[in-house]
Amino acid sequence: MKQKSKKSVLDKTAFANLNETMIKEETTRAQWKLRNVILEHSKSQDFSTASREWEPVWYDEDVECESECICGKQHIKELNAIRNKNNGVELIVGSECIKYFIEDLDTTNVFSRLTEIKSDPTKAMTPKLLAAIEKLNILNDWDLRFYKDTQRKQLLSLKQLEKRDSINKKVIHILACRKRATERLKEVNSILSEDEVNKILIR
Repeated sequence: MKQKSKKSVLDKTAFANLNETMIKEETTRAQWKLRNVILEHSKSQDFSTASREWEPVWYDEDVECESECICGKQHIKELNAIRNKNNGVELIVGSECIKYFIEDLDTTNVFSRLTEIKSDPTKAMTPKLLAAIEKLNILNDWDLRFYKDTQRKQLLSLKQLEKRDSINKKVIHILACRKRATERLKEVNSILSEDEVNKILIR
């Protein structure tokens, strides 16, 4: 059997190392861009503190993957809107960067379950999705308690299924309303001056 040359093995190793270095550099550039954009729109100039000024407000999917995260990553599918609690600025981040703004929560594919629930509202949210929804303050205490009590049950009564269906539809509706409200405000801002917008908001 013909052995591979030492040079060939070294070439492949060098290429692998170069590729790994490029991936790390690209990740670092994305993290710095995310940091700079967030600090630009935050009161604090320390990222760990500034990230707590932001909260998730709605989620959607771009089936065409034509959107871009503020870190610079293009062609993202999962759109997570975050809003600064101090100034109301809203930004879009992808499925990786959203983890910086939901404390102690692994958000990998956490919202993907929403797509399934839209098709079948009797399906249960995953524990991670419910934790994210809880942080968004969408559901009242009774709804949250009911969902947590029945989340892992395989067999539900008809009334329990109807209640789950109702809660799921409420979550989807509120997220959609928050998104529409944001889009409407952007339209108003593009038409009116800042002073005129403030007068409308004060009323």
